Amino acid sequence: GWDALRTRFGTMTFAQLLEPALWHAETGLAVGAVTSRLWAGAASQTNPEFRQTFTLGGRAPHSGEWMRNTNYAKSLRRIAAQGKKGFYEGETAKAILSTIAAEGGTMTAADLTEFEPEWTSTMTTEYRGWTVHELPPNSQGMAALMMLNIMEHYPIAEYGFLSTRALHVEIEAKKLAYADLLRYIGDPKFSALPVAQLMSREHAAARAKLIDPAKANCSVPPAALGGLESGESETIYLSTIDKAGNIVSLIQSNYSAFGSGIVAPGTGFV
Repeated sequence: GWDALRTRFGTMTFAQLLEPALWHAETGLAVGAVTSRLWAGAASQTNPEFRQTFTLGGRAPHSGEWMRNTNYAKSLRRIAAQGKKGFYEGETAKAILSTIAAEGGTMTAADLTEFEPEWTSTMTTEYRGWTVHELPPNSQGMAALMMLNIMEHYPIAEYGFLSTRALHVEIEAKKLAYADLLRYIGDPKFSALPVAQLMSREHAAARAKLIDPAKANCSVPPAALGGLESGESETIYLSTIDKAGNIVSLIQSNYSAFGSGIVAPGTGFV
């Protein structure tokens, strides 16, 4: 995905783009207080390469302690020199595949080299005269549109910006939307997704009726959609704009802080 963005819209090489990250990986940096606290769970990981890479003698770094990751710098240098092939082929790819095989996985070299990012069209909803765009499944963007459809049934403007009543509706709408999203939305390549049902005004109206203006709902089940059985993440977000008017809105997620907890030898990343 990074390579596709850079190739289509970028003006710099990977070597230029990765220079700051390479410097920090090789030189290191002092761990902040909040990061140290969030890092504490890392000590429970059992993968030897993980413990060598992300702990200090089997424990998470304390606030102010210096951490560097020279193996990660090596991985970044391969990308800087070879582009995406520096990750999906060569030494990094071999390390990933051998580690997955040792863990009983079935990923092959073709799985890595054949993957291509997709350019997609947005999906939209109308909210009080505004057309709001989000990425379609399998992203979480649809939840924001579902929230707006639910919120449209309440006079948010009358409640006042950041008022208790407005925030209550917004929070409860988010609970309802995400309950449906987590239950019904996945990869459209492999599942038939009820997008039209979830985005319908009828569905939004039914969900909006579940909001109790007097109290929070502490247990929010997904809606029961006809023909379908009912059955912790770490994310960063950044947006930037340059002098030429190019705008990037980027979400990068690594599930559950340190993800799988498995580090391929010599790569420096989970």
